[in-house]
Amino acid sequence: MKKSIAILVTTPLTVNSFMLDHIRELTKLYQVTIIANKNLGILSDDIDVSFIHLPMKREISLVNDLVCIARLILIINNSNFSAVHTITPKAALCGMVSSFICRTKNRFHTYTGQVWVTRTGLFRQLLILIDKLVFKLSTHVLVDSPSQKSFLLTHNIITNKGATVLGKGSISGVNISKFEFSQTDKKEIRSKFDIPQDAFVLLFLGRLCKDKGIDELLEAYTKNNKAGSDAYLLLVGPNESEYNEQFFNEFKNNKIKVVGLTNNPNQYFSAADVLVLPSYREGFGTTILEAAANGIPAIASNIYGLSDAVVDNETGLLHELKHKGELAEHMAKLEADRALTKRLGQQANERVNNSFSSEYLTSELVSFYKENVGV
Repeated sequence: MKKSIAILVTTPLTVNSFMLDHIRELTKLYQVTIIANKNLGILSDDIDVSFIHLPMKREISLVNDLVCIARLILIINNSNFSAVHTITPKAALCGMVSSFICRTKNRFHTYTGQVWVTRTGLFRQLLILIDKLVFKLSTHVLVDSPSQKSFLLTHNIITNKGATVLGKGSISGVNISKFEFSQTDKKEIRSKFDIPQDAFVLLFLGRLCKDKGIDELLEAYTKNNKAGSDAYLLLVGPNESEYNEQFFNEFKNNKIKVVGLTNNPNQYFSAADVLVLPSYREGFGTTILEAAANGIPAIASNIYGLSDAVVDNETGLLHELKHKGELAEHMAKLEADRALTKRLGQQANERVNNSFSSEYLTSELVSFYKENVGV
């Protein structure tokens, strides 16, 4: 009989985005149960797993958190899991506390970036304490980039013992074949949004929120536009209610396209020349790898996580965090030098193929499970 493991996330969308390939392989060895809030997304039906609804909230909510911990204790006691593995911050808090109380033998958490990096005051200190508690209650943690591991060590969140980066980093790597360039997609997307086929297109793909650097991106783009840039900007992803329509209208011209959520990001990579990610915090920056698989270089903040995903002046360009001027310069530089853009994209593609394929990362995770959980 297969051993049973539980993967705990706040929303099923985390599984859909990052864990499908991993779970397909894990289900060959283990019975896998996904525990998440079904009201925050629909789990893909492309994996053979059990599902348990747990009404976790992303934000801290004392009553809700205590209720979820109590429910998890009952679930874990009734399920005899050989391992509980948490991925997102709230899932980590609830999952590590409850599995520790239940004395689950293997308690894993994957750090994918720290919310507290952009916070201040007592709330920051509370979030730091939670991250430290998660590590103390776990039996082993995974960190999705070398620079993030160094950051966590520097801030005394973790210790070297019991903390691992799989391969060179990334939570899931990239399904290379899924993100290959498509001339058909390029023509379709550019036609759909009235973008000339020979135009220079910048792409942001992710949540539209302050922490992703949307303010800096729009201001840098507008600066270049006023200076004569002909570049188009595609903003692709869900708006997390931080920005209303009026905000975008302040910047919007016929070359800025606010697209919204998509289930097919590769179409937009194929339509773009450069990915731009001026984020304030990232665990790794999987979007950059997906763009690289398509042959697209990236402009990104020089922060932990993204500095692992982008090799400066080799697979893209890094800029100082929140530095609108440097961001604008990098965008203008690549628009003016298409040969440089193409070379960076080719080198990014070579790097992702050599070091970040999903097959490789999945094999590393399966090996981690075999070593720690057994089969």
